[in-house]
Formats: sequence, structure tokens, C-alpha cells
Amino acid sequence: MDNSPVISIIVPVYKVEQYLDKCVRSITGQTYRNLDIILVDDGSPDSCGEMCDRFAEEDSRIRVIHKQNGGLSSARNAGMKIAKGAYFAFVDSDDWIEPDMYEVMMNAALEKDADMVSVGHYIDYTDHSDISSNPDLTAYDEDILTEFIKCSFGGCLAWNKLYRSEYFNNVTFPEGQNYEDFATIYKVTFNMHCAVSVAAPKYHYLQRSNSIVRMRSLKNVRDFWNSHNDWFNDLNNNEIIAGDKDKETLLYDDSARAVSFSWRFMFPLLKENRKEARAFAKEVSTFARKNFTRYDLRALGIGVLLPVILAMFNNPLSMAIAYYINALYKLVSHSEGLF
Repeated sequence: MDNSPVISIIVPVYKVEQYLDKCVRSITGQTYRNLDIILVDDGSPDSCGEMCDRFAEEDSRIRVIHKQNGGLSSARNAGMKIAKGAYFAFVDSDDWIEPDMYEVMMNAALEKDADMVSVGHYIDYTDHSDISSNPDLTAYDEDILTEFIKCSFGGCLAWNKLYRSEYFNNVTFPEGQNYEDFATIYKVTFNMHCAVSVAAPKYHYLQRSNSIVRMRSLKNVRDFWNSHNDWFNDLNNNEIIAGDKDKETLLYDDSARAVSFSWRFMFPLLKENRKEARAFAKEVSTFARKNFTRYDLRALGIGVLLPVILAMFNNPLSMAIAYYINALYKLVSHSEGLF
């Protein structure tokens, strides 16, 4: 009998016919065998639901939930409700994982008695892959949150981590909101005693041109901002952060980047819904004036500094300047942008 801890792996499934087989096979083929695999068919209109049922027939470790479409957060929450593992993990259904990913993570968890373990990941494009990894690291107690803000554990990504399940007892993903990881994952770190970062890349994150995070709609950019604003407010009032200048600097720097990102896309959002976009812009601008008027952002570079300054003026001209400077930089450098 296998006495190793059970890992519940929650996989939301929606309109991923061409990717699902590779994803599920990469999970069932793990060298760590004691898995509780939960496939959540989130009302997918294609054949994904039938594929999930077929996978379950082939592997007794797989359980399937069929539910009405509610989005990624809803699917993850549904999976967590029936998960039985001592540890939780998440895999997006268009991604895939290396065969030894959970063996590596569980070995680290057991060796250090860790509450969370993260690994590096590949960013897979159609013609190449990049690697995103963090240094091998072990952090304890209050240092965990500090290292988390520094992105030492790969930031707020849900899928590059293994979690002791008890830390999700009072935490759920916000339903109906994009950038749900940013609004959620930091919360599970508050009372952890040990967290480990493993530098080796083990997760393959597929970059699709039609993915939610690459769409610059009003809802998407606003959800991005709301997630970061919640993060700022929660951490700014956290006793671990309050009064610690180094930790506060990390937090304010991250929030400045969120303002910068939001403002460079504000101008085209006016065409989508001018009234809602102006209300959103006012919120971001008010935040910038309140928090950064006396805050030195020069260390973050002109790419962050300029749009934050422009955001303080809150008018269409400041939005246009940020948008077109960024667009020009993308054109000249063939990169994702200046900010």
C-alpha cells in the first residue's frame, strides 16, 4: 500500500480539445503515483467532457466533474470542494508538465516539511521556449511573504506550486474575475512556516495568442488592476509588512508596476466604453496620486516612472502619450513593450 501523501491535482477544462490529451497524459504519467486527479469540465461546448470521461475510464485516479460554465475560478473552486489530498496542485488544461515534476516537489516538501514548493517553468511559444526560474531557496515564517513579494516563488502563479491543502481551507478563487491567481495565491502564504523554491523548470506554460491574459479588454485590464489593488491593500495592512521599510518598498514598487501596466492600455479602452473607462481611470489615477506623489520611483526606470506620472494627470492626453510611446517602442524593438 502506498503511504506517500496524496496530491489532489485540479484541472479546469474548457474548449481545449487539441491540448487536453497531452495535458492529462503528462499528469497520469508522473513518476509520483499517489495522485487524486480532478478534471473539471466547465460546461465545455466541444468534446472535452467526453474526453474527460474516457480518461477516467482508463485511470482510476481520475475523477470528473461536469458543471455549468462558470470560468476558471469556478472550476478550481469546484475541484477543491471534492479534493481529498494532503496537498493541492493546479494544472491548466492547455499546459503540460515534466514526468518528475511532482516527485521533485514532494521530495522537497517532505525533506523540509514545507507548506509550499514552487518550481521553474517553460514559456512555450509556437517556435521556441523560454525558461522562467528562481534560485533554489528555503524561507521560513515572516520571510516567506517577503520572498513571495520578490517573486522568489514565481510570483502569484497558481500552477507552478504544490501546497499543503489546509492553507486553502478559507481561501477560494474569485469567480467571474480574470487574473484570479493574483487575487488569491498570496493569501495562502500568510501563516505558512516553510516554503521552498526549486529552480529547475518542470511546468510548460503555453502562450496562446487568444488567451485571456493577452486580451486588452476593459474587463481584463480592470480585473488585472483590481487583483493588484486588493493585493496592495491586504499586504499594506499586514503586520508582517507594516513598519518594515524594505518590505514596504517591495510592495510599493510592485504596485507602481501595476499602475504603469494599466495606464499604458487606458487610451484604447475609452473607445470600448468611455464612461466605464473614465471611472476606471479615475480610480487608478487617485491611487497613483495618493501613493506615489512623494515616493521615489527612479530606481524602477523610465518605463515605470513615466506612465505613473502620466496617470496622476488623468486625462485623455496623458493616456494617449503612454499608449503611443509604448506602441512605438514595441514597433522599434519588436518586444512586448516599454512598460
